[in-house]
Amino acid sequence: MVVTNTNNLDLEVSNNFTYDRTAEVKAFDDTKLGVKGILDSGVTKIPRMFHHGKLDMHEISKKDSRLTIPIIDLQDIKINSSLRAEVVDKIRSACQKWGFFQVINHGIGVEVLNEIIGEIRKIHEQDAESIVIEYSKKVRTLRDTIFELFSEALGLNPSYLKELESFNGQFILCHYYPACPEPELTLGTSKHTDSDFMTILLEDQMDGLQVLHENQ
Repeated sequence: MVVTNTNNLDLEVSNNFTYDRTAEVKAFDDTKLGVKGILDSGVTKIPRMFHHGKLDMHEISKKDSRLTIPIIDLQDIKINSSLRAEVVDKIRSACQKWGFFQVINHGIGVEVLNEIIGEIRKIHEQDAESIVIEYSKKVRTLRDTIFELFSEALGLNPSYLKELESFNGQFILCHYYPACPEPELTLGTSKHTDSDFMTILLEDQMDGLQVLHENQ
């Protein structure tokens, strides 16, 4: 693995041979230790394969005070029809204008969320074969509720999306980002659009999530 420890090493490497990212990635994969293995080795410089080119952290962190991510409050929507109608309108607007929204009062306790994060951490820090993650009933309930609201926002029967065969296609994706010694050189995940119909995202409260809206 090519690890760029100093600027002098960078210069020496560039003078002697062309950097082979494919070889570095393969060497990394062959270790079977993942990013956690690199961190445990005590590195103070991240491997070159993780460099993300020129990042303007000032530009990335700029915020427009006029832009606020839509917040959807699910409190009492099961028992209050007028509140439910308001939520449906808000979800319709959020999907049309943002494609993203934050959900609060969703019925999943903090202890459950922390347990999920803890299990994900175990997968990366211990023997993955010894860890089994079971979908929480409350998480599935939240998914069902959002699908009902999506259906209503489309002017359809609340059960419409749940009755589609594609509703059964689900998977869990667990990202793991330990503290980076050079965060100015890399990103956890580069700009992308999820390829699924709906993503329910659990943040770990590290303020790493960004959403692109109106080029900001």
